[in-house]
Amino acid sequence: MEIYRLVVGEKGNEIGHIIQSRAKSERGANIALGQHLALYAGDGWGRVEVNYTPADSTTWQTLP
Repeated sequence: MEIYRLVVGEKGNEIGHIIQSRAKSERGANIALGQHLALYAGDGWGRVEVNYTPADSTTWQTLP
């Protein structure tokens, strides 16, 4: 079972913040990303990352 996390930040900030997600699907993670980006009122960026092997917490991949 895969797990998802969000990385969001303000434009101009290259690092961003990691937000753990309870999403159960890619679609759910994208909805959560949209909700977090709405808080930036158009001045933010973000991406969804997925880990297909939760036992290894270092293997995160950015979703296309």
